Amino acid sequence: MVTDRLLWVGLQQDRVLAVNTLSGSVDVFGPQVWKALRGCDGVEPGTLSADQLRLLERRGYLFSDAAGEEAAWEAMVRAAEQEEGREAFAVGVETSALGLDCPARSGAAFRPPGPWGLGPEKLPRLFRALRELRRLAAGRPVLWELMGGEPLQPAAAAPLDLIFAEAQRQPGVGLRLWTGGAALLEFRPVLLQHRSVLRSLGVVLEPLPPQGWPGGGPSQERLRRVAEGMDWALEHGLAVDVGIGFRLHEEGRLEGVFALFEARGWPASGRFRCLLSPVVAYPGPLADPPDEGRPAADRGLSAERPPAARGWSGPEAVAALCRLFPGGLPPYLELGRLRAMASLRSLLSGLPGGWPAVSFCPAVGGRSLWLAADGLVYPCPLRRGALEGVVGTWLTAFSCFRPLPGAEGEGPRSVLRLDVCRRCPAATLCGGGCAAEAAAGSGRPACPESLQVAAVYLSLAARQYDAAREGAVAGPSRLFLSVVGPDGAGRDSLDRAAG
Repeated sequence: MVTDRLLWVGLQQDRVLAVNTLSGSVDVFGPQVWKALRGCDGVEPGTLSADQLRLLERRGYLFSDAAGEEAAWEAMVRAAEQEEGREAFAVGVETSALGLDCPARSGAAFRPPGPWGLGPEKLPRLFRALRELRRLAAGRPVLWELMGGEPLQPAAAAPLDLIFAEAQRQPGVGLRLWTGGAALLEFRPVLLQHRSVLRSLGVVLEPLPPQGWPGGGPSQERLRRVAEGMDWALEHGLAVDVGIGFRLHEEGRLEGVFALFEARGWPASGRFRCLLSPVVAYPGPLADPPDEGRPAADRGLSAERPPAARGWSGPEAVAALCRLFPGGLPPYLELGRLRAMASLRSLLSGLPGGWPAVSFCPAVGGRSLWLAADGLVYPCPLRRGALEGVVGTWLTAFSCFRPLPGAEGEGPRSVLRLDVCRRCPAATLCGGGCAAEAAAGSGRPACPESLQVAAVYLSLAARQYDAAREGAVAGPSRLFLSVVGPDGAGRDSLDRAAG
């Protein structure tokens, strides 16, 4: 039997680019082999040679029966779950009363940090909670993320020193500080003193529009200070994560920011990442964007959520990024909530870490918690303020009584535990979707959206592949390195097998 966990797009000369989301194989098929594989025009797999059939079976396209395919699926997902289980356990600490909409690795709607609001009187209770969470991490490394309030300011210096000291007392604990970045140079002695526990600096950088910000915003002077601070951090071996939020259809404003990255040579350091999040701002209660057209229940969203800027993971965002990076997404770019796009990029370009996505983010995979300023514990900031999303408390007395809201039974919410994902060809690309949005709406992942994301991205891949074969591009594309060879010529692995 032929697996149905396939995504494909047509190429020139009747070829087909196929992505096997079960085995991770990416291949270009000639017309005859593809027709035989799909049983089209009366051509059956039995018409292929024994060598061709063995190759198709080895690459995960053919199985002897449905039970064999299901066993391969479960083995792949369980192995990926074990690999994810070795990742660091992330604990977000909201350092002010201002919240972010989602943690950085899940596609934050990045905002400049607000005032530091974590007073010294709360620190003993915070440290007690963090010690308990380290115990719950069961030996995994733990990452504390300080978000929401600016840590690099004089008012935060004393509590920040105490937090660093506490991290140094706990083996296996590291820190990531999210900052506006303008004071990096002033805090050089502090950062160097504690670099042993400082895993990375997160810099919230908002792009500067061509005509400036009508209502204020980052000035050229601030951007210069941020850039000089990041130069210093990277030169001294610190890792830097830059978080940028941009509105759809305004992605052109980012061109100058990415030109700055390249001009400064930050990507070449190997310690630089950009966490990019397309966002949509809602002026009132959450409602459908006017151009999306699908009812809220189909998207897994609740019309009762408070107004906020929200990461948007739909095909419109994919198209926007493809316009911004026509030659393929740079390796240092982290895509956050665009999980299906990140997984496809991993498969097509050979970049590690994007596939298989068996859980959407660390929160739904049971690998992160968020200590909010209201004294409650949430799986992620997206559920902040929603009582049904509370999983514990930390300010009065630490208690974590429900690890994952919305999980089906015990264990993380992965594609193995979501029945709707078991036969979906996009499941290992999107990881089952955002649990918070599903819990607030229909309870189901946004499956049509993930498939649309894949279709848009594969269409771009097809155009780049055809351009490479025709010699219209020089050298390999970032997008298509695994299928386009080093000389820029397309490789047709299964065409050659067909003779």
